[in-house]
Amino acid sequence: MRAVPSAVVLLAAVAATATAAAGCGDGGDPGTGTERGRVTGTVDLSRPAAGAPDAGSAAGHGNDEAIGAAAGSVFAFTGRVDPHDSAVRVQVEGGRPGAVVVERSGRFSAAVDGLRRGPNTVRVLGTRPGHRPWSIDIRVTRGGAPEVTVPDRDRTPPIAALRVESPGAPSTLTVSPSSAEDRLEPVTLDEPLLVATALARDDDGGTGRARVAAIYETRCGDRVRRVTKLHPPAQIERIVLPPGTAAPAERSRTAKVRLRVGEGCSAEGDVLAEATNAHDLQAVSRHVRFRYEPAR
Repeated sequence: MRAVPSAVVLLAAVAATATAAAGCGDGGDPGTGTERGRVTGTVDLSRPAAGAPDAGSAAGHGNDEAIGAAAGSVFAFTGRVDPHDSAVRVQVEGGRPGAVVVERSGRFSAAVDGLRRGPNTVRVLGTRPGHRPWSIDIRVTRGGAPEVTVPDRDRTPPIAALRVESPGAPSTLTVSPSSAEDRLEPVTLDEPLLVATALARDDDGGTGRARVAAIYETRCGDRVRRVTKLHPPAQIERIVLPPGTAAPAERSRTAKVRLRVGEGCSAEGDVLAEATNAHDLQAVSRHVRFRYEPAR
């Protein structure tokens, strides 16, 4: 056997120390709690037009922003976040947080309510433990939704957003897509009445219809009755607009849903928004569950 020189042992120890140190820096395991990277994201909206270098942020120079337009108080949009399991929050400046659904692919849909007439600022924030956050401001002007030219093909569905109000209950805002496992806690109604607003949004293909659907059951003792209300009513024909024509990027519909309950009867069900674009692609918002119990 031949003895290993002490210099070789020293070099091996130094290499091992360097390898361990490399695992504790920015390229380390994200589970160690150290910052490994940052959250990045995009929104499917236009950017402000660039201005002259000395024009200031109002003209678009130096802005990390996006722009949008809405006809009413609700605005919906889509985007993408990476890493895909990041959390996304949206909020109108000075208002309540909006609704967001992040899919497994990192694509997200978002909706906010409470837009004032004129310009509004909507902040989008993406976060993930151990990562630097991502944010972007959207300048949304309430006054009129734009029109878009219907393309020959459109493979992306629209966005469906839903706002539900009822006397004595806080308003609820949801957005598509919907799935069976993500139902919200039921809203308790003081009166057998709710006001639902459905919003359909498609900025690249145009919209064809916005619909409010309420499906509920009434219970009077042992008698149970199922009720379905559609606004507008169901239609057989498909919603297909000719390519090249102009279609609104946004449509909305508000419906007053008065529950058909007799004296001493209760009701429970769901209300949702359906959105159809110019090529008959559809989206459904997350359902809002509601419950009405008569006063005792």
